[in-house]
Amino acid sequence: MSSNENKIEFNGRVKRLYLTDIVKNKLINRSDIRSIRKWCRKNSINIVKDLSGEYVFEQDFDLAYNTPLITSLRQKYGTEWQSVYPYYINGELYKLVDIKNNAVAKTTRYIPKGNVSSSIQSKKIVR
Repeated sequence: MSSNENKIEFNGRVKRLYLTDIVKNKLINRSDIRSIRKWCRKNSINIVKDLSGEYVFEQDFDLAYNTPLITSLRQKYGTEWQSVYPYYINGELYKLVDIKNNAVAKTTRYIPKGNVSSSIQSKKIVR
């Protein structure tokens, strides 16, 4: 095994997303930079300053923005969520028809905890 195989190749820079661009492009529903800063702090996104202004890393912003979707997909599809996620991002939800049939079913029925309740629940009453 050569030493070149262990090196990670870095082809570019990590993209920056300036807070002013977030406001201008309305990437989130916030109207000024103060509320963008507050949203970033709430979502644990580090704000960095340079001579051009304040910015965040685009990957951090995308992750924080998509976290509710990812959480929902994990609950709905279980371990299949990673194969479903690109369809949501690319707007190709029609491709989910087959996968949706295999979705993890959540039980919302009441499950009694007491002995008497569970014995009544288990008996089928036929009239």
